[in-house]
Amino acid sequence: MRETFVEVFRNVTRRPFQSVLAVIGIFFGMGGILVLSSMGAGVRQSIDMQVAAIGPGMMSVQAAPTTQNNPTPVVINETDAQAVAKALGGQAIVSPLGESIASIEGPKGSVSGYAIGTDTNFPQIESITTPKGHFFTPVDNAENRTVCVINPYLAHQIFGSDNPIGKQIMVNNTSLTVVGTFDFSNSVSVSGSTGEVLLPISTYLSDMTSTDAIAGILLKANQVSEVPVIKNDVLTQLIRDHQWTTPVSDYQVATQSGIVSSSNSLKHLFNMFVRGAIFVAFIVGGIGIMNVMLMAVSDRRKEIGIYLSFGATRISIIGQFLLESSVLTLMGTLLGIVSGTLLGMLLLTENIPMNFTVWTYLEDIGIGTCLGIVFGLYPSIRASRMTPMQAIRE
Repeated sequence: MRETFVEVFRNVTRRPFQSVLAVIGIFFGMGGILVLSSMGAGVRQSIDMQVAAIGPGMMSVQAAPTTQNNPTPVVINETDAQAVAKALGGQAIVSPLGESIASIEGPKGSVSGYAIGTDTNFPQIESITTPKGHFFTPVDNAENRTVCVINPYLAHQIFGSDNPIGKQIMVNNTSLTVVGTFDFSNSVSVSGSTGEVLLPISTYLSDMTSTDAIAGILLKANQVSEVPVIKNDVLTQLIRDHQWTTPVSDYQVATQSGIVSSSNSLKHLFNMFVRGAIFVAFIVGGIGIMNVMLMAVSDRRKEIGIYLSFGATRISIIGQFLLESSVLTLMGTLLGIVSGTLLGMLLLTENIPMNFTVWTYLEDIGIGTCLGIVFGLYPSIRASRMTPMQAIRE
């Protein structure tokens, strides 16, 4: 075995140019496979975490998007949210939601983020906590006061280490007084890396937008088992509010079960894409290995004939060439794993979801091993089928 390995490494190093090209091809292929597999695992984990963050009783109502069959979608406003809340009574907590992109300025900087108009039920629906200060009050909403609460990311960006409570910020050229900071503990919000400002819905509608349209209505059912009934009641109430002139298809009610179904489809599609890319990388790398090994067989015909003349078996010839192709792919795989890990860590700093698991590395090594065996098999068998006289003569 020791002599076989020595011979394999001697054969690899005596054709450095071809060997380096083969290793580079495997290096890029295996590195790409590791990055794609880790990204796929990271995306699936991110989707699962976001879906899990949505409580089983959470619901949202939005107008259906514009299509050719629906060129003028229905508009949802605060009055609709109030009517839904009145109709449901104690079945669910209801809150209107207005949202728009905003330019936010503070004493120490400015960022682009989101201005979100809502009411005092919002913290109960989204499980919001206020580490500093307090959430705005029903009186703030009723009197259209220019107050707001901001997330920690925004507070750090525009106030630094200073306490933001009681200070002024400019949101789309509207001055707002910060009365608190908030954290989401049960939300799919991207507030971890985006500036978000929560303000009374009355202030939002009067100062942040020129229409009375809102993004949607948030609900949280008090009993999870009542979600289907609440969904039907909400749709009925909305159609009644619009004098029965709008069809049910003009509204979209999202529930956790529906989001889970959609997320599973998304994960399946992304998984198919990753597997397709892995297959392409496998074929491209394999062709490179096969080409190098066929050249090796052609260059070493006389050597193979001498081996056979001195009693080498076909199995030993196949084993030597398979070992040689496996060494090449293993070298490329190890380099690909190192480079793929470094690239993945770089992507993590750009907030791209990556998840490096033991299975990901084992999969990469397994694919690399299979690559050397599968695409090295034909050249190995071709070498073993030569007769000693045929090999020496050629």
